[in-house]
Amino acid sequence: GVFGAEGAEVRRRAHASYHALVAGARDAPRTSQVDDLATLLYGTQLALVLFWLQDLSTETQQTEELLQFIHELLGRFRPLLRVPWITQRIAQFVQIVGPLLGQGEQSALTREHDVT
Repeated sequence: GVFGAEGAEVRRRAHASYHALVAGARDAPRTSQVDDLATLLYGTQLALVLFWLQDLSTETQQTEELLQFIHELLGRFRPLLRVPWITQRIAQFVQIVGPLLGQGEQSALTREHDVT
């Protein structure tokens, strides 16, 4: 399984790919947020795959709708990264699910960073 010990390297590589994607983005967030956002996006991808595997709608229409919804949500999400409580909620999410996804337990919540 993807969450078992045998999948650790796959999880590490997937997380590293998201880290590179976020860090290299034209509108990259603050350095202190890159790892947390990479974990959030990786977790979202895994959740989408799980949803897709369970989708019994015609031609996986519900998955397509969910994907479109997430796309729109992410487009509106970027400005919120300047709001301290949003950053803290993302960091809290990463502390909870990050270890399962192959991310170290340290997140922005436990690292010093500016929230202005």
